[in-house]
Amino acid sequence: GVLPAARILVDGVACESCHFGGRAHAEAPEQVAPTFAPRGPQVRSEDGGPLPPADRDDPRTIGAICAQCHSTPSPRFPDGSAARNSSESLAMAAGACTTEIRCVDCHDPHSRGADSGAPDQPAHVAACVRCHAYLAAPAAAQAHAHHDPAVVSCLDCHLPRIVQGLGTYVRSHRVSSPTDVAMLRAAAPNACNLCHLDRSITWTARALAAWGATVVPKASWRAGYGGDLTAAVGPAWLTHREPYVRMLAAHAYARAGDRAALPRLVEVLDDPEANTRMWIAFAIEALIGERLGVAAYDPLAPPATRARQLAGLRAWAAATASAPRP
Repeated sequence: GVLPAARILVDGVACESCHFGGRAHAEAPEQVAPTFAPRGPQVRSEDGGPLPPADRDDPRTIGAICAQCHSTPSPRFPDGSAARNSSESLAMAAGACTTEIRCVDCHDPHSRGADSGAPDQPAHVAACVRCHAYLAAPAAAQAHAHHDPAVVSCLDCHLPRIVQGLGTYVRSHRVSSPTDVAMLRAAAPNACNLCHLDRSITWTARALAAWGATVVPKASWRAGYGGDLTAAVGPAWLTHREPYVRMLAAHAYARAGDRAALPRLVEVLDDPEANTRMWIAFAIEALIGERLGVAAYDPLAPPATRARQLAGLRAWAAATASAPRP
């Protein structure tokens, strides 16, 4: 049977976290719809103006509800993208499409959803082509992106995986462009080189130019790219001045499944920051499909212990990188 309301205890996000006061709806569910904004005789706007819209179809309404939790502080990339999760609402508000798309167009708040890092769901891409209908056909999408849409989706270019989640890297919620000079100038992660780690920023600029985007690498950019604008971007990111770029680069190599990168990841594993060491270790584990264990490398051990462990890991990485896949 139905539990009496007095016996119901909800931890975390309850119905009224999103639906606000629900007494009238609970008493007459067929006649009264749940509200999506605060309502009641005591609720007034500060300036005496109208109350916020309560329409579930209004992106501002849904965005404000989700922002109650998803607005935590985070380091920011130069374009306003968050570097850590739980800041999705702020990231979305900083990008394009914020007035046209609702969080619930991609996320069902009543179900658990796919795990972090899981393949994109059809509804995710459908949310894009709902407005950009001219790109709905695979041939049109391929002509626009110069990639097979079955392999590279809208999200890979405009919502790249640059956000540190709880256990892996997840998509940004700031709708952005891979041509953003603010990101390229600072050697921040760009959508092109997240896949093409072995290519230079000069190569990326030429590729974007073939699409009609004018991006000209400047000499002032060199410091972020290891002093060489014609060198591969991946290794430069692994030694970037910002720790959240170093961690992200390690996971980009892991996501690429590039076991040949193991020696390179081991060389940067003993990062000055413990949190970064742990995330690079996670990337190595993701790449090999098993745990390293603290006997092999303990990110929290004293420096002398870690140095001894690294000596063994270097030999292991070289052997594993060249061994045939099991």
